[in-house]
Amino acid sequence: MASGKSAVLKITSNSNTEACRMDVINFISKVPGLPDAEITRPDQEFQSGHKFFACGPRLHKFLLAIGKILKEYNAFSVGEMPGVDDPQDILDAVGFDRGELNMIFHFEMYDSQLEQAPKLSLC
Repeated sequence: MASGKSAVLKITSNSNTEACRMDVINFISKVPGLPDAEITRPDQEFQSGHKFFACGPRLHKFLLAIGKILKEYNAFSVGEMPGVDDPQDILDAVGFDRGELNMIFHFEMYDSQLEQAPKLSLC
């Protein structure tokens, strides 16, 4: 992990912070070269490339480094992990014996219900 990110975590922890929330934490590791996404929806201008930037090859190495720093300060860690294709990545991120994060949350379950929900209009 870049030393600048380590320094930010240590400064935050030195300020008596008891918890650390990290949004889109699984985006910290990208596939080398960050290739273009496949065209899976030709009717859409933009394609999803999350498989190239969500849960990249060095994700757990980085999470372990973060976990070690936060453990020094007995800080609780919560990470948001959107776009996870393999549930094992979530289990690995919060496995007690691994020392990465204490808890994660994601919105995929909410998104799956969105299509069935009645449409809301803005006032």
